Amino acid sequence: MFKKYFRAPVLLILCLIFSSASLFAQDDIKIEMLESSKAPISESLHFYKFQVENVSSRTSEVTINFQNVDCGNVAFEEVSLNYSLLNANKQSTSETIKLNPRERRVYYLKSSRPANTKLQSYSCVEIYATTSGKRVSNASLTVKQLIPDPSLEN
Repeated sequence: MFKKYFRAPVLLILCLIFSSASLFAQDDIKIEMLESSKAPISESLHFYKFQVENVSSRTSEVTINFQNVDCGNVAFEEVSLNYSLLNANKQSTSETIKLNPRERRVYYLKSSRPANTKLQSYSCVEIYATTSGKRVSNASLTVKQLIPDPSLEN
């Protein structure tokens, strides 16, 4: 008799545990900065090398996004630069990819500064991942770039 009444709550609890685990499956994508730009900060073209990794046990379709964001508390004016996504060979690539389980892919964020960009300013861009149109909570990084005024250098 005890077993009959005990079985339903246990099954309900197990169902809740498995359904909540699937809600957190989006956290199975990681973005990690591998290498900052090697160009002098006075250059107008910079490449930032980063990696996207599927740490789950299933294939995921991932979209890599980037957008200008507020740099926070900086002393200089903030400006927007031009950004594009490049593959490991520094060629233009699709922003949506399929990643197999445990697969990693290397990408570059190309940052270019238009000629009329205000000097002595900052630009910040966030790189983040989405799956099924939803932002992956822990898969993002921010690149902060100073646009110096060469006339002020010592």
